[in-house]
Formats: sequence, structure tokens, C-alpha cells
Amino acid sequence: MLRTMRSPPRARTFHGPLTALLLAVPFVVTGCQQVKDLVGMGEKKEEVKEPVAEPEPEPEPEPAPVIAEPIAHEELPALPDEVKAVDDLFELVPAGEKGMYVIVRHPDTFLGYADQLFKTYDKPLAALAAAAADGPEQLQDASEAQTKFAEGKTKYDAAASKIKESGIDWSHGVVFSSSSGKSDDMVALFVAENADAFKELMVALDADDAEKLVCGEIPKTDRKGCADSKKALSSFKPGDAKKHREAAEQALPGVSLDDANIIAHVQDNSDGPIYLAMTTPPGTGIFHVSLPTKDKELAQAVAMFTPAKGKTLRYAQPGAGFMWANVDMEKVKAMPGVSDAPPPLDSVVKGASGEFFLGGSVDPAGFQFHAGITDASTFESLIEIAAMAKDGVPKEIPDVPGSKIAFGREELELAGANRKALHIAVSGIKEAAVLAQLTGLTLDGWYYATEDTASLALGFDQANLQKLAATEGDGLSEWTRITLPTSLVESYDKGEISMIAHVPVDSLQSPQLRDVVKAGLKNVEMVKPALVESVLDLMAPLSSSTMWMTESESNAVVHFAVRGIGNSSTEEGKEALAAMERVLAGGSRQDVYGALATKYPATAHTNAYKIRGGIESRGTLAGSGVGLAVGAAAIGVALAMKQVNESLAEDLGVTLEAPKPEKKAVEKKPVTKKPAEKKPTTKEPTTKEPEKEPETATRPTIKKKEETKEPEKEPEKKPEVKKFGLKVDAIGRKN
Repeated sequence: MLRTMRSPPRARTFHGPLTALLLAVPFVVTGCQQVKDLVGMGEKKEEVKEPVAEPEPEPEPEPAPVIAEPIAHEELPALPDEVKAVDDLFELVPAGEKGMYVIVRHPDTFLGYADQLFKTYDKPLAALAAAAADGPEQLQDASEAQTKFAEGKTKYDAAASKIKESGIDWSHGVVFSSSSGKSDDMVALFVAENADAFKELMVALDADDAEKLVCGEIPKTDRKGCADSKKALSSFKPGDAKKHREAAEQALPGVSLDDANIIAHVQDNSDGPIYLAMTTPPGTGIFHVSLPTKDKELAQAVAMFTPAKGKTLRYAQPGAGFMWANVDMEKVKAMPGVSDAPPPLDSVVKGASGEFFLGGSVDPAGFQFHAGITDASTFESLIEIAAMAKDGVPKEIPDVPGSKIAFGREELELAGANRKALHIAVSGIKEAAVLAQLTGLTLDGWYYATEDTASLALGFDQANLQKLAATEGDGLSEWTRITLPTSLVESYDKGEISMIAHVPVDSLQSPQLRDVVKAGLKNVEMVKPALVESVLDLMAPLSSSTMWMTESESNAVVHFAVRGIGNSSTEEGKEALAAMERVLAGGSRQDVYGALATKYPATAHTNAYKIRGGIESRGTLAGSGVGLAVGAAAIGVALAMKQVNESLAEDLGVTLEAPKPEKKAVEKKPVTKKPAEKKPTTKEPTTKEPEKEPETATRPTIKKKEETKEPEKEPEKKPEVKKFGLKVDAIGRKN
């Protein structure tokens, strides 16, 4: 029976309902809106009456803006205090480097995950089944989701009951060990009064060949053991705990073994040993895996990355997805095709520091790419070279009537200095106002260079570009740090990280995205909004997914973390889970999550509450990337099926006014009518013609129109956006 355990356990379960999310949603990868200043006005002192000779008191200065400081991540124990120390469990690992072992320190944790999973997904799956039942035949399998879920819950309840009543003391952990690295001599080690407790549990769970297990006392330990044969059980001998721990620590840089719930070792004869670990701090689950040391191709790929503190990480914002990496430029320069690169590419390679950042931006909204550089002049010269191609840039977008493309070099203040920038702007597309309304994006693209970065920025108008370029710092901001896994931040501070990919998904629960889905799919018969929303609801427990790589001199580890919206260990975590369940049951997103954001204004999840409640979250659809992709897909499906919602803008609260060609009309009237209007002036003595009076009366009327409407020409091209209280012109620029 134990032969089925020859592979170390996978990271299948996470805090709260995150178990199903890992199984169902394999993230491959790719801010919070900053807290607005609350400015109080100082009282105005009344003037002293004239008879009193005292000097007038100076007005009190206005209080400084109150900006909430982020609360440091609460240090919670990764495991309960009663859990057995990891060193005690390493003593149960057999001697030799060829052995295989899996240490599970607190199995009860995973039962808690499953309990929360079944509690959370009951209503979303019911909604999915109902929506799928009304859909096409291709979705009929999904309509059975609730039935299958109920069957799974029944089986789980029965299994959980048997596990809890097995007589095994799970707080002491369970260890599976093999001295040969094969399943034939695998031994399960546990604490129980009854030596057959593990065997009886396996039989109750209908495990294969469970009745053939041989169990008994393990000499010189407090453990009982079960194996497939008496020989395997009697030949088991514990090894050197200290050596096993040192080997695991060396192979897993960036992992605290004292905090790990699962630690495993697998011997691969071809690629070398592989170490795995899983940590389960409240609300987060992190899976760590060491990369094989004998795989040459993999080793070469890993060698291209090198740890760094990452100056461009200052551009990472809470609520925004991003990818960051630092490569070894010396190795890059030695690559074929790079070492002999022609000008000006050779200067570009020489001036690059090796650091790269690609991500979204929430405030201001947009997309950004930054490359670390050591020589700004080299990258500024590229602007002049690119500007020479101005004549080759089309003046309009093919098949888009009224569109215009402007391309050229500009000079503006960026990062505290006057700098050159390459700018491309698209105008004449009224639908861009919808884009600006929902996401804050404009149809602008920029390239510029500062002292330490060469940057591409998409979706920013000039004012927002200047705001982005003014971002200060030498790395992760305090607000961004608290939204990332604690172990990642600790490794970052130690200079162990060479790559990060972060994907926040709270925007999938935002009311803005739900509005886009409903409006975009309004006329689509095959894919109803209710079906898409029920699928998005399955993601409600998940707040973000993060992957990063740590390196030591001889080993590299890839870490994969899933962070939930709440946890069952803190008051805030419990309230967040309860809030999620109320929303899934039909509660108002704005009210429920808004109350959480008010009660917890500066914690690691404040930004998530604001996004889910639609509070100060206008830029999060673009910043997260995921939300924008889903919204664009909803509209794209309608376009592909030719079932477009013609009232899309109206349904989304965007007021678009077609530009009025008044300028041309006003210019033509004086030219065509002036000769005709001179006729009544020559016949002024003939005052008996009342029919001519309206013509003479039109002359001052025309002049008034010209005078009063000339200054209003520009505002008339900027339709007012009512939903967010913004004004957006026909190319989507904020005013």
C-alpha cells in the first residue's frame, strides 16, 4: 500500500479554500490605490475689534495631510505551538543520501483547508450549475458540478471522521521514510497507542492492499511503524538528524525549515537530489522546490539570473501585476550574436545593468517597462534615431475612419529634469472615452530615459507620464512589501532573489469588471453573463499568486505562493472570509468590502478590500492585467459572434457625444451670406417689407454665435463622464 506514496506530496491544499484553487487554477505567469490625503482646514480667527490695540493673531497653519502608514505584516506562527520540532522529526529519516523521506508536521492543517473549501464553494457551484443548465449542450457537464461537489463532500466528511477517530496523535506529525529511495522499503512512522492504528485507518479509507500492511514498534523511538513487509519494518534505522537538516537547508535557500509544514527529499539518479517544502502561514500557502543540480540545460538557464535588490522594483504597486528579473550581463554579452552586435545595439548592451521590470500601474493607470541602465546618454540617443522614422509612420489606423496617429520627439520635465521623449498618440476614436472611463488608459505610448532606467510607458497622457516618472525609491515600497509573502520580503532584504512574478486577482471580484461582463455579453446567447460571473466567483477566495526564485552559491529554489483573502487565525482574517461568503450569497460588494476597508485602513489586505468594493479602484483593471483581460474577452466574444451591445457605453455609465461640426458651419456662413445680406442694406428706405427684417436680424445673431461659441469649441469635444465624475475627451484623456 505504501508504494503509492513514492512521490512526495504535491502542494494541493492551502489556507482556507485555497486547496481547490491550486488544483483548478495553475498560474503560469503575470496596487492599491494610494490612500488619498485627508486635509483638514484650519480655523479662521475672528479679527480683533478696533478699540482693542492688541495685534491680530496669525491664522493657525493647516494640519499636514493625514496619510495612513502601512501596518507591518503581523507575525503569526506558521504552525501551532504544540507541533513537534522539526529536528525531532529529522531523527526519523534513515541514514544515507540515497534515501527518500516526507515529513508532515501538522496534518490537521490540511483538514482545516478542506473544511473551509466545502463551506465556501457550495453557493458558487450551485450558481454555476444553474447558469450552465440554461446554456448550450457543451456546458451540460458543468451543470452537474453541484451534484458531484455534494458527493465529494459526503465522502470527505466520512474520511475526515475516520482520520480524527483513528487514535493517531497528529500533533506529533507523520514521517514516511525509505532508506533505498524506493517504495519497497517505505515505512510510515506515527505516534499512537495502537500499533495497527495506521493500518486500520488505511483499511477504513479503502486504500489499495491496506490489509497487507505489517505494523509494530520502532526501537529507540516513541513511534509505531507500518510497512509493506516485515523485512522493511525490521530493517529501518534512523540516520543523522543534523546532517539531514544541513543538507535540506543548503538545498532550500530562502526557506525556514522551522516554519515548514512539509519537508521532502527525492533522489533522482539522473538529475540529482530534489528537495521540496511547503509552508502554511495563516492565509497563505507556499510551495518550494529546489532545482536539480545535474540538469545541465536547466543549470545554464538558472545561471543567467543573479540576485539583486532591484531598483526598478520601486515601480511595483499594490494591486498591480508585475514581473521583475535581474540577469548576469557578463553572461549575456558572451552569448553568440550579442558579443558582436553592431552599433547602436552594442552600446545598448554595454549600458544595460541587467535589471528588467514589466508590469501594470494602478495610479496612474497604464502599462510600464523599465530596464536598468548605467549610461542614460546612450539610450537618449535612440530617441533621435527613432524620430527619424516619423515619415514612415502611418497617419491613421487602416479601416478606422476618423482615426489619427501622431508620432515624434518631445521635450518635457521627467523625474526632475528636462528630457527628450518619443511619443506616439492615437486620436479620433470616440470609443477611447469608454476605455478611459473604465480603466484610466489613454491611447498614448512613450519612450524615455532617466539616470538609471530606460522606459516604455503605454496608456499614460503627459500628466500621468510625469507622475509615473516621478516615482522614487531604491526598491519595494512599504505598501507593496506588505502585500507580498513574508518569506519573499525576507529573502529580498537578504539579497537572495533574482526573479519575481506577481499576479493579483482581486480585480476579478470588482464591481467594475462585473459591470463590463454584464454589458459586454448582454446580447450573446451562448455565453451568458451569469455563467461567467459564477466562474469568477470560484476565484473569490484567492487574492494573489506569486512566484519567485532564490539563489545561493550552489542551489536555486523556485517558490510558488497563493495568498487568500482571509484566514481562520486572526479576527481580520475571519471577518474577511465572512465578508466573502456574504458577497457570494448575494450581498453588496460595495457595502460589505467597503466596511472592511474602513475598519482596516492600513493592513496587508486593505487594498484588496478596496478593489473588491469598487473603492478608489478605477486603475486596477489595467494595473492587475487579469481584470482587463477578462473584460476585453467579454467584449471580444460579442464582437466575434456579431452580437454587440450597441448601448455598451450607456450601460457602463459613459456618456459619449458625437463631435459637432460647428466650426466648419460657422466659417462658411459669413462667406456665403455676407453678399446676400448686403441687399437689404441698399433697400433700407423701403421699410415696408417686413419679410426682409428676419434677414437683417440674422446678421447680429450670426456674430453672436461666432463670439460665444468660439471659446466653447474645445469643451464640446470633451464629453462628460458622469459615472466617475471625470471629463474625458474623444481620445480618452482626463481633464
